[in-house]
Amino acid sequence: DTFQLIVQAQDSAANPKSATATVSINVVRNLYTPTFNPNNYTAQVYDASAIGTSLFTVTATDADRTVPYNRDTPNAEFNYGMDKDFAYENQFFDVTNDGKVYIRKSLTNGDGRTVYRFRVSALDGSWKPKAGKTDCYVTVIYSSVRPRGVGFTQGLYNASVFENVPLQTSLLTAQVENHDPDTNLVCIIYSVSPSTSLSLFDVAVVGNACQLRVSGNIDREASGQYIIVIGVREEARRTKRQATNQQTPYVYNTFQNATVILTIEDRNDNAPQFIYPQYPGQLLNRNLYVGAISINAPAGSNVLSIYATDPDAGLNGQVVYELVDNTVSSAFGLNTSSGNIYTFLEFFRTSNNVNLNPYQLRVRASDRASDIERQSTETTVYIDLIEDKNRFVMELNVPPREAVRTVETTRREIQNATNKIVIIESIQARRILQNGQLSYDERYSDITFVVSDPNNGYNLVLNTELNLVGASTASGTLGQINSALRQTVELVRTPFSISSIQSVASGLQDRGNIVRVMTKSYTWWQDDPWIAFVALGAIVILLALVGIIILFYSWSRYNSYLASYRVYRRNYEHQPDFTNPPSFLKEYETQSLNMYVPPDETVHDLGEINMSFDRDASTRSQGGARVVARKNPVYDNREQYVHY
Repeated sequence: DTFQLIVQAQDSAANPKSATATVSINVVRNLYTPTFNPNNYTAQVYDASAIGTSLFTVTATDADRTVPYNRDTPNAEFNYGMDKDFAYENQFFDVTNDGKVYIRKSLTNGDGRTVYRFRVSALDGSWKPKAGKTDCYVTVIYSSVRPRGVGFTQGLYNASVFENVPLQTSLLTAQVENHDPDTNLVCIIYSVSPSTSLSLFDVAVVGNACQLRVSGNIDREASGQYIIVIGVREEARRTKRQATNQQTPYVYNTFQNATVILTIEDRNDNAPQFIYPQYPGQLLNRNLYVGAISINAPAGSNVLSIYATDPDAGLNGQVVYELVDNTVSSAFGLNTSSGNIYTFLEFFRTSNNVNLNPYQLRVRASDRASDIERQSTETTVYIDLIEDKNRFVMELNVPPREAVRTVETTRREIQNATNKIVIIESIQARRILQNGQLSYDERYSDITFVVSDPNNGYNLVLNTELNLVGASTASGTLGQINSALRQTVELVRTPFSISSIQSVASGLQDRGNIVRVMTKSYTWWQDDPWIAFVALGAIVILLALVGIIILFYSWSRYNSYLASYRVYRRNYEHQPDFTNPPSFLKEYETQSLNMYVPPDETVHDLGEINMSFDRDASTRSQGGARVVARKNPVYDNREQYVHY
């Protein structure tokens, strides 16, 4: 009753982007019929009672109020009304919206009957309404004075008894008044409804009363209620001068006829019984179900439904389901109320289970009686996994609407021709593959089905077997099927291979896993995790190459530094001392040289001498004192002179 749809929105760009949303649809069904408690209502009233006199109030409940999705819908709301099948009685009685039954028309205008029987219904507000009904009996006491006569003290009796009670069990005793002691009482059963039940009851005189007893086997499943009309009369005792006396008319305070409403109470004498699909004749005595599910189906997919009925009433007739000794409980679940079997996980074909036999489940159906009286029945369920190698596709020249209407007939005819179990997987518009493009035609249908072999452990047969694929529709097994289906079969083929589909018509792009469409939300590593490892390895290799390049570059710079350092040490090995040692790390840095001059000589200001390592460009500046030379002299191993 719950469906989930994945809706995709996609733009029309060259590289389209898309987004998806999940839509949950809960189907609200009108599951239950309003029920009355008690099952019938009775009242006594005088014929002169005023219009509007209240007789009783009926009460009904609708179990749809206990269903979450139905609780606040019209399925759980109902209105009271009079059953239209009792048009005459409805002239005199009516019911209000709150269930109060009252006199609508004076009973003095009636036909003089002593018991009025009619029905009140409770109709819910569903678009496909359900109605519960209860029987109502109103006994009219007439106030007119008539000659005294023998009769019952009341005109209506209610009684109940459990089914399957012993014979001669007393049901009720109806007291008789105005009996002449000089006559014999005679008790009679005038009618029993249903009419076929007359032999189930008899009536006998017990003192000054009539006793109704059981004379046959009463089964509530045959009828839950009986309406019995009994009567009484007097017969004169036989003498030589007298034969029999005639019936005496009843008076206002007695009733010559009385109506007995007998309700049969249920015993839990029936166990639930499974309702099986129609299988080949050889399986008539095998109590089992056979289902199949696609190996690509997601978790939570419905496989099949099992169904059992129990003719008992109340809790004795309510059926619940459970899995029994299920060794594959982790793979399948069972709805205990509806009997739907669904998947708990996804299925994968591996080298370990390539020849996996069908899953076998044991299911029990039990009623909800007390633990002491509870009864149950068990059945076996086989579930196969469907792959493309098992699928047959039958092309029909009728539209899908017609194919859906006759799907059960189609399944049975294929089953009769193959003498194996046939399971219909899907019905679609005709699929056409031409020049690598997959399209469809809604004028025709494709029925995809699989075949289970009961003689081979209920395994699915391959589509290369049974001589159906590519066979002639005029003869053989396929010819028999075509004839039974009124020449609507065109051919049987295997499913189209995914590798042969290069493009898909616009109407099919969101149907199934035919073509993978790259979207914004697509993550390739979820389908092929090994590619992720390859990409990670490529990134590691790339980083390693970058590291090697950086290492070689650093080594080259280090070697260049060492060469420069060696040149410096060689050029400055025997040079004058400087007050500040030169730093080879600071290139082109000007150094100051303080020369020693004897103190008794006049010291001429020579200014500062800047040093340079370029020998050819060394000249003395002609400027005055304290003028910085433009180029420095170069020192090497030769003797140097300074002119001033």
